Amino acid sequence: MEAISLYSALVLTLLLVVGFVSFLRGAVKERTTVLELTAAEADLARLRTYFLQRGFSIRAIAPEREVVTLVGQVRPSWGLAVFLVMLTAVAIACLGVVVGTVLPDLAGLPWLAAGSPVVGVLYWWRANRQEEVQIQWCPPAMVRVRGHKDELTMMGRSLGLVNKPDA
Repeated sequence: MEAISLYSALVLTLLLVVGFVSFLRGAVKERTTVLELTAAEADLARLRTYFLQRGFSIRAIAPEREVVTLVGQVRPSWGLAVFLVMLTAVAIACLGVVVGTVLPDLAGLPWLAAGSPVVGVLYWWRANRQEEVQIQWCPPAMVRVRGHKDELTMMGRSLGLVNKPDA
C-alpha cells in the first residue's frame, strides 16, 4: 500500500511540474490585444503624449489609415524575476524530495535547486523586448489601440478612457 501512495505522489508531482513549466513560459508570453475606446479627437493627443512619456517613440505615421505606430522597450520586473527564482527553487526541491523518496538512488536531487537562478536569467533575457503600440482614429468617436494588454490597462486607468460599448 505504501508503494502505491509513493507512486501516486510522484505522478501528482510530475503533473505539477508540467503546470509549473507552463507558468514559467506564460511569464514571458506576448499578450497583444486590441482595445476600442470611446474618445473625442482631442483624446488622440493625450494618448500620444501618454505613450511618449512612458518611453515610447513614434516609428511610423500612416495618415491615409489614420494610424500612428509607436515602439518602446519593455523592461522586465525585478519582483517577478525574484519570485520565479524562489518558486523554481522550491519546486525543484519538492520534486527532489518526492523522487528521492520513491527512488532512493536519486536522493541528492534537491540540490539541483541551486541552479534556479538560471530561470531568473532566462526570464530577464526573454522579457526584455520591444513592444509596439498602434493608435488608430475611427471617426466619429472611436479610437482603436493595439498593444500589450498590461500597457493598455494602465493607459485606460491613467487617462480615464472607457471601452466602447457593444452594440
